[in-house]
Amino acid sequence: LLRRSNNSLVPVTVIAINETLVVTPAIDLGLQKDSFRVIVRNVADRYGNTKSRPDTSFFKLGIPATPVYTGSNFATVSLNKISIAENSTDSIAVYFKLKQKATKVTKIYFNVTGTALEGADYTVSYDTVKVKKCNNSDCSNFTLLPVPNDFNGYPGYVNIDSNATQAILYIHPKADAILESNEDIRITLTAGGDYGLDDSIMALTTIIDAAAVCPSGNILYVNSNAIGNNTGVSWVNAMTSLKSALARACPGITQIWVAKGTYKPTANTSRDSAFTMKNNLAIYGGFTGNETLLSQRNIRSNPTILSGDIGIANSNTDNSYNVVRNLYNDLNSTAILDGFIVTGGNGNGAGFGSYGAGIINVNSTPSFFNCSIIGNSTAAYGGGMYNNGTAPTVVNSVFAGNTADYGGGLYNESAATQLINCSFSGNLAFSDGGAVSTYGAVTPVITNSILWGNSSGIRNAGGSAPAVTYSIVQGGYTGTGNLNVDPLFILQPAQALSNTADLRLQGCSPAINLASNAALPAGITSDLASSARIVNTNIDMGAYERQSPATSVIIYVDAAATGNNSGENWANAYNNLSSAITELNFCSPGTTIQVATGTYTAPINSTYNFDKLGASILGGFPAGGGTRNPVANLVILKGNVQVLQSVRMDGIRVQKQLAF
Repeated sequence: LLRRSNNSLVPVTVIAINETLVVTPAIDLGLQKDSFRVIVRNVADRYGNTKSRPDTSFFKLGIPATPVYTGSNFATVSLNKISIAENSTDSIAVYFKLKQKATKVTKIYFNVTGTALEGADYTVSYDTVKVKKCNNSDCSNFTLLPVPNDFNGYPGYVNIDSNATQAILYIHPKADAILESNEDIRITLTAGGDYGLDDSIMALTTIIDAAAVCPSGNILYVNSNAIGNNTGVSWVNAMTSLKSALARACPGITQIWVAKGTYKPTANTSRDSAFTMKNNLAIYGGFTGNETLLSQRNIRSNPTILSGDIGIANSNTDNSYNVVRNLYNDLNSTAILDGFIVTGGNGNGAGFGSYGAGIINVNSTPSFFNCSIIGNSTAAYGGGMYNNGTAPTVVNSVFAGNTADYGGGLYNESAATQLINCSFSGNLAFSDGGAVSTYGAVTPVITNSILWGNSSGIRNAGGSAPAVTYSIVQGGYTGTGNLNVDPLFILQPAQALSNTADLRLQGCSPAINLASNAALPAGITSDLASSARIVNTNIDMGAYERQSPATSVIIYVDAAATGNNSGENWANAYNNLSSAITELNFCSPGTTIQVATGTYTAPINSTYNFDKLGASILGGFPAGGGTRNPVANLVILKGNVQVLQSVRMDGIRVQKQLAF
């Protein structure tokens, strides 16, 4: 310390408390106010290098003039706890003590500093002793404590009654809205006219440790709409930030369960912000927020979104460069992301900020299950995902509406990525590799997958030779079980930056029952919609399994249905007849459309064309399905209708032209 009044250097002792250095003068500074400057020079680090820091500005220390103490009574301060949980109902007792009984009312002066703030992080109370706090820096004006939000900053004092030895101040922690790392409170005694300072105990520290509140099991809970204490120990007290949950240091946590909602990697607008995965940690999305079993989640019904849209809403100009970033963190297959929509990355930065806008993996081999990587763009490689020097596994996942120069959906650079039951559609590469681009002498694996409706298919360069089997690849690709045929997605997306797609299969899709069961990883029992992964003898290609039986093809239509509008059963029936007719025209002879009661109107300037040989259109079913009765369950078609002679129509009333 450099003392301003006489330009003298004051020796100090230094105590390291967590990441804070507590600097204490080693000699009596006297009682008059003075200004000091902290000087840090020629400090050797562990490598023997000497370092210095810029000198601080002068700061004031001391209290109003008081006679120099020459007696034998000394003051100390101590705490009954060295740490306490942020949401604890307990409190910390701060003991201000004299070694001998006070001969009169004695003031013990103190300062309170630290990262924890009174009012926001804790409140204070006291017993019968009066505690006072300075209203200004020279203590010429005092006010009684507790004063909300005003405990830090200026010095204060406690009164020790005559013939007494101590006074007690209580600190009560609060659970704030944001879960930070450890927060500390430092209480430091300053000299007084009626006591001396015991140089062995001049300042003590306590920690308000939010991280000490950890679940008793292995699961940490996250829900953006939770209103509990933000500790993550249960759904009620779930953390509201996934980014904060990933930073938790709780021992034994192997899973994070995340409820539906949108989660962003930062609360500010730093475009370098991203989510980072960890080994031995599975991050699961798709929860409502009350489940007790992992099997109870429904990924399709509870969209859980990791979004890079951190700045101006719905404008990607200021979005995160990468939504999920795993750079050189040596991840292995125990690092799992499962059940998320990854969207809104805009890799128009420099370096890795122009690769893998959705997900980037460099020298890391995590696992991805049941993810929809949609609506991401990069200036260079891998709009949806970029892999380099790694071998991640991606299962039951969709890549759609992503753009890049190379590898609109995915770019592999010396990466032996495994893609199993994935669907690529609507991805755009301005140069090449609309679906997938690979580079380097490696052998990525693509099996049970669909690559259709992208600006181009698979681009290979630099000696790369992907092994593709049991997959539909537009334009064709050599390999066992591969096809070059329209997979009949329910909604084929445009080739552009977009998050609109429905890559479930229509009932007559050629991708049904033609994939390899052996390629499916052990333990995978559901598809991207949380439905059964294998319905019939063989698994379907792509991320979604068609749920209708294989014995016959029936397309269901019900205007009152509230399911997923796929036409595969009554619960998920098409709401309009047009969708059913579109699907029928791709089906084999013998397909039947079953129509529940209601009125179905053809689109304007359109015609219902029933021209599939051997098809049947049967009306008369009750809403939700059941016993057919055309009289009780009237079905009305409005609009122009054309029916081939070989098509059977039964139980349907047409209110406009009917031509045979």
